Amino acid sequence: MLRPKKLYLSSGMSHTLSRPNLIAFGWGLAEATVFFIVPDVYVGYRGLKGLRAALVASVWALAGALIGGTIMYVWASSDDTTALSLVRHVPAINRSVVQIARDGYALHGVWALFVGMTQGVPYKVFAVLAPVQHIALPVFLLVSVFARACRFILVGLIVAGLSRLLGRWISYRGRLGLYAVFWVIFYAGYFLLHR
Repeated sequence: MLRPKKLYLSSGMSHTLSRPNLIAFGWGLAEATVFFIVPDVYVGYRGLKGLRAALVASVWALAGALIGGTIMYVWASSDDTTALSLVRHVPAINRSVVQIARDGYALHGVWALFVGMTQGVPYKVFAVLAPVQHIALPVFLLVSVFARACRFILVGLIVAGLSRLLGRWISYRGRLGLYAVFWVIFYAGYFLLHR
């Protein structure tokens, strides 16, 4: 059996590059660029294992999202039309979703990232529109840290708490089934709403 590799940082701390952490990182990166299923799905899945697993997944998903957001921001800085065109080809991102993000920036500036969480606007849309709105990359990333982390951690807390509560009556497999059904229903509704 293969043991997870260790990444040693200059501070002397070690962080395990385990498969779950790499999946969380990759999912955060993918969703911030072209993937259409939010990392919350995986963070919550890890939450079924416990709060610590969810929090670790949140950190790795956040790291991936920040790199993905940076990629999209830098691309849009040099060619916003093509970057936005790619984002518009992602399922469930239509003109109205892009307009919600534009309106959010007009009303709230970079803080629109928090408003977007509640309106179903993907992070990648905000990333490609930020340069056009003259929001500096460091500012965009700083607010992204809080906006993305808040949501990931909240999902992890809720799922871990519910899993612990329901664990008295429902097996892990049963909880996993309920969790899968929730996301299938969620995305069926989301895609119907944003056709």
